[in-house]
Amino acid sequence: MKLICFTASWCKDCMLMKPIFEELNKVVGVPLEFLEFSNQYQFDYNLKEIPTMILFRNGKEIVRKEGLSDLQGLVNLVKNN
Repeated sequence: MKLICFTASWCKDCMLMKPIFEELNKVVGVPLEFLEFSNQYQFDYNLKEIPTMILFRNGKEIVRKEGLSDLQGLVNLVKNN
């Protein structure tokens, strides 16, 4: 499994979520990658909102969370998938 978090330096919600994503990585032990929002990523990953977290297993998207969330909600989302 792998978590990809799409953020942007100009996005206030992204700045709020970044430490939560980092703590999520420590709690669930899933590799984490941050990608800066771009038009190409928007097209490739059908991004409608940032921040967006996508959990992949074997290269396939299994769950997506858009917008703000708390740590426990994200932990549950990852553990249940």
